[in-house]
Amino acid sequence: MRRCASGHLALNSFGPEAFGPAGWKGEQRPARYTPKELSEFGYLLAQDVRRIPEVQKGLESEYFKGTRLSESEIRIRHYLAEIDRLIGRLPSEPST
Repeated sequence: MRRCASGHLALNSFGPEAFGPAGWKGEQRPARYTPKELSEFGYLLAQDVRRIPEVQKGLESEYFKGTRLSESEIRIRHYLAEIDRLIGRLPSEPST
């Protein structure tokens, strides 16, 4: 990824060069790695993975009435819905 002079990621850089070393065209992809053991996820992800059964139980509980989104999450949801609307994707269609 490209970085600005300040060292931050350059978010306005798109194309294959934004996601790989200079000169990389994107034709050859690195092998995909799929962790098989919980410990291979790293500490934080493993911690999240261990909590999935508890979270799922809570979501399926009769007392769960829906999520509460923060203001930024609502903005992101609206932004993505607008993109879907502009490209003609209906809200009921699964994204691919």
